[in-house]
Amino acid sequence: MALTRPLPADMPSLERTEKTDRILFATAALGMLVALVTFFLVASTAPGEDAGDFRTEPKILTVDR
Repeated sequence: MALTRPLPADMPSLERTEKTDRILFATAALGMLVALVTFFLVASTAPGEDAGDFRTEPKILTVDR
């Protein structure tokens, strides 16, 4: 049994058109916007005095007994 079968004759073409290009571009742009907003929300709500500053050296935390 074949895993794929031919497309029916009345199936629309799967070629890229201007409309599909616009839909793909809009989806990609929206995804990038969501990623950017998420990044800045996480960065701005990070705990600590250096929240949002990515240029500082990491600090080693010690526990005083």
